[in-house]
Amino acid sequence: MSEREYYVRGLGYIKDPREIENISVGIGPNNTPIRVADVGRVSLGPNIRRGLADLDGKGDTVGGLVVMRQGEDVSRVIESVKNKIEEVKDAFPPGLELKIIYDRSSLIKEAVATLRNNIIEEIILVCLVILVFLFHIRSALVVAITLPLSILISMIPLYYLNISLNIMSMGGIILAVGDIVDGVVVFIENTHKRLAANKGARSSQELASEACKELGPSIFSALLIIGISFLPIFALQAQEGKLFHPLAYTKTFAMIAAALVSITVTPPLIAYFVKGK
Repeated sequence: MSEREYYVRGLGYIKDPREIENISVGIGPNNTPIRVADVGRVSLGPNIRRGLADLDGKGDTVGGLVVMRQGEDVSRVIESVKNKIEEVKDAFPPGLELKIIYDRSSLIKEAVATLRNNIIEEIILVCLVILVFLFHIRSALVVAITLPLSILISMIPLYYLNISLNIMSMGGIILAVGDIVDGVVVFIENTHKRLAANKGARSSQELASEACKELGPSIFSALLIIGISFLPIFALQAQEGKLFHPLAYTKTFAMIAAALVSITVTPPLIAYFVKGK
C-alpha cells in the first residue's frame, strides 16, 4: 500500500499456516465471515531481522550496552568494565575487534573539571577584588579557605543520603559558589571599616569579633533563605523530579554549609588574618 509494508505480529497456538488462513478478520455481506485467505496469501518465511546496526558506514556490526545498577558509582563501573575488557581481549577470535563507541567517563571528567575550574576562578576573582579594593593579601586567604571548606562540608549529607554526583548535582554546587563567598566578603569589608575607624586604639581581634557579631545574624539568615529557595523543586515528581532533585539537594546543602561556616569558621579566620591599622 503506497510503497509501504505493514507488519502485524501476533502470538498464538497456531501449528499450521492453514489455521491462519481460516482466521476471521471481519464480516461481509449476509454476515459472511471474511478470512485471511480471502484478503491475502499465507506462507512461511524467514525470521524477521531485528536490531540491525551499522558502524561508520562500513557494514553490519554487533553492539551492546552496559547497564549499571541504580545507585552505583558511574566512574567505578566504567573503569571495571574497561579492565574486564582488557582481561578477555586475548580470548577473542582472530579478526574480531571490540570498539567503544560511547564512554560516559569523558563527560564525567569534563563535569568535574568544570566544577573545579569554577571554584578556582571564583577564588581568584574574589581574591583579586579584595586585593584591589582593600590592598590586603591575608583577607584573600579567608575566602580561599572558607569557599572550599563550605563545599566539602556540603558533601557529607550527600554521602549519607546516597546522592551521587552527576551533571545536575554538580550544577547545584556551581550555582552556590557565587553565594557562598558573599557573607565572607561582607564580614571582611566590615572588619576593615572598623579597623580604619579605630586607628589603633583597640586590638584587631576585638574589632573583628565585633564586626562579625554585628552582621552575623543577618548573613546567617540570608544564606539560609537562599538555601531554602530551592525547596519548591522537591515538589517535582516523576522524570522532572529525578532530573532536578540532585541540583536542589546540592544547592541547599551548600548554602546551609556556607551559613554554618560563616558563623563558626569565618570569624576566627578574620580575627587571625585581618590585622593592622
